[in-house]
Amino acid sequence: MDLDARGFVDDKGGFRTSLPGVFCAGDVRRGSTKQLGSAVGDGIAALLAVREYLEQHHQLAAHPED
Repeated sequence: MDLDARGFVDDKGGFRTSLPGVFCAGDVRRGSTKQLGSAVGDGIAALLAVREYLEQHHQLAAHPED
């Protein structure tokens, strides 16, 4: 996984890393504000990105709308 000079994960956008199917969030991510609220938001956003990734790769059935 690509890291920056300070050892943080190099976020490729959308919480993706250089490894397909591996995502990052919170304090490990380059550019993170290192604040609790931001880390929680990152986690939620990363979860949505993971779900989308799995749906696109047919490893998770799309959830029908309520």
